[in-house]
Amino acid sequence: MASVSALADVRCQESGMTMSLHPWGHFKPGAWKLYQVVTETYDEHGTVVNKNITYRRTTLKSADERNSVALLSETVVEVAGKRLDTEPRTVKESLYGDAPDENQTVKKLDPAEVVVDGRKIACQVEQLESTGARGKTVTKTWYSTQMPPYVFRRETKTADAEGKATLSETVLEVTSLHTPCELLPHITTAARVLVVSNHPSGKTVTNAVTSTEIPGGVVCHTADEFDRDGRLLRRSRLSLIEYSSEPRRERSGLFYRIRSHRAHRLPMPEE
Repeated sequence: MASVSALADVRCQESGMTMSLHPWGHFKPGAWKLYQVVTETYDEHGTVVNKNITYRRTTLKSADERNSVALLSETVVEVAGKRLDTEPRTVKESLYGDAPDENQTVKKLDPAEVVVDGRKIACQVEQLESTGARGKTVTKTWYSTQMPPYVFRRETKTADAEGKATLSETVLEVTSLHTPCELLPHITTAARVLVVSNHPSGKTVTNAVTSTEIPGGVVCHTADEFDRDGRLLRRSRLSLIEYSSEPRRERSGLFYRIRSHRAHRLPMPEE
């Protein structure tokens, strides 16, 4: 086990990325956010046939400087006017947004520039390779250690074990550095991010507003899911409700809480 741990440490040290660049990593444990997701499902005529509302509170439990963050997720789902609680669960997320994996190798590539708002931004570039039961995943990340939102582009491709079929391809790119945010007019570092994920059954297009001043980064987003023929299947709208960089005080339950005076409460989004 000691040799495996040592190897993992070496692989981490090869990366120039640190937890300070992660959307949760530069906050202290106890930071949290509460948001709402409204999801609509459409039939072949474009008519809404189903709608549900999810409320999720995510709390930072811990952050390892060179490895991952641990996040506690508490979720309530509203279906047909009824609220269904789910068991809280803790998940870990690596520097690259995926689950931590010791079977990963990191390679530094030549520096490159990205262009946002007509401005050239010098970035470091890293390639992460991970091999698992589903196949091989290669992720390239363009990032800056000096300029928010730090990660400016990310390309991820997963192929089957034989390397013959592509299972999914996802491209994340920052499209604007100065995006007005109606929900948070005091935020000065909001950026607009586009994420396009292609897979054999269709694709998902997500437009998001993010800020490094918010735990977890995302302020709001709209995600559209399409089938292979381009027909809209589902649309999800995420809106931030409340957040704080300080631990919360509460009795029990997701909605039965005593808000800290440090928490930022936003208007409830329309459903």
